[in-house]
Amino acid sequence: MGKVSFHPPAITLERNGCRVIVRRVPSVDGEELFLTAEPQVAGTAADQATFVFEGVCEALSGLAEGRNVSILTLNLYLQNIARDRDEVRAALRQSFERHGLGDLVPVSFEIEQPPADELACFTAAIQVLLTPLSASPMCTLVHGPPEGPGEAGTEPKGVRVAREGEVHLYASGLYGRGEAASEQALSMFQVAEAMLEKSGLAWTDVVRTWIHLAQIDQDYSALNEARRSFFQSRSLNPVPASTGIGGQPVSPEHRLSLGLYACRLPESVIRHKRPMSASTLNEAPTYGADFVRGMRVEDGKRVSLYVSGTASIDEEGRTAHVGNIEAQIERMLLNVSALLTEQGADARDIVSATTYLKEPGDRGLLLDRYQRAGFQGFPHTLVIAPICRPELLCEVEVVAVRALGPVT
Repeated sequence: MGKVSFHPPAITLERNGCRVIVRRVPSVDGEELFLTAEPQVAGTAADQATFVFEGVCEALSGLAEGRNVSILTLNLYLQNIARDRDEVRAALRQSFERHGLGDLVPVSFEIEQPPADELACFTAAIQVLLTPLSASPMCTLVHGPPEGPGEAGTEPKGVRVAREGEVHLYASGLYGRGEAASEQALSMFQVAEAMLEKSGLAWTDVVRTWIHLAQIDQDYSALNEARRSFFQSRSLNPVPASTGIGGQPVSPEHRLSLGLYACRLPESVIRHKRPMSASTLNEAPTYGADFVRGMRVEDGKRVSLYVSGTASIDEEGRTAHVGNIEAQIERMLLNVSALLTEQGADARDIVSATTYLKEPGDRGLLLDRYQRAGFQGFPHTLVIAPICRPELLCEVEVVAVRALGPVT
């Protein structure tokens, strides 16, 4: 296999009824793939899922080139989670088994956030690790605790990767107990702590979180209070990067769900994790939301930039351009660009993005503005979801990767 560039063009693979977009990035001992996969024809969720996962399996088989394949994350954004989840998961397993990849069936996370493309019953975002057979990572599934009294341990909730003195945890679909949102939120962070400890990690190793709220307008303040209480009780500084966004978890009993990425690197890697900031927007804790604007991670070969959910926020933490979607898009992109620029990166370094759009009717305008701004050329998931403030109309998160070196 030839050397993989840090700025390879995205690969677009189209087959019957499916489009898969892939970005390849070198890692310490192999290569990482960031993929999005979405249906291109109307149909039932089962039909679309078969098209999509056949395409994903063909893409993985073609790109693996005789290497180990480890699926780190697979996020499914569904139009109707109660109606379609089981059919989509069944098609996922059937396609992987049909291609002889049954041992690779991943831990999947499902959330009800309808794709902005109305013909799609769902869309998928996937992260994959490819390593030489001689450098196999130790990948193990991590199970969550029981979700109720008397219940057995839950299905797998995460993937732990150990290699070359590093430990990584990719977890999702973590829920707390209780009736009130504040109770569930606090319990949710405690559940995550137990999973981290089981993996040999702690909250101080968490790079980034994703928090989905079924009723974000009602429960966001309760989340912020519980999060601050928990982080302060653990003396957590810095706090992780994060996205807090509207989305219905699998069970209607759960008001919130949590996903996270954590890593512990060798002591020889100096200052491997530190917060990102930019002059165009303030720090979120000043208005009660305890997350940093982004987190920079160095692993000895590359710099990974995890940009938090970013919207049209100004230097004082106020919503900029209330009621003006076009201006909000421009301010949102300005903020993302500023965060990347401070780290010596730009849009060419983006390997994955997710945009949350409040109103489906704004999709065309958003895509037009993205194209004009050059915000394209990477796997990108676009879904409909309410944002943390009612007046915010869009939000975006990105992962960017660049070669290790000084910021110029």
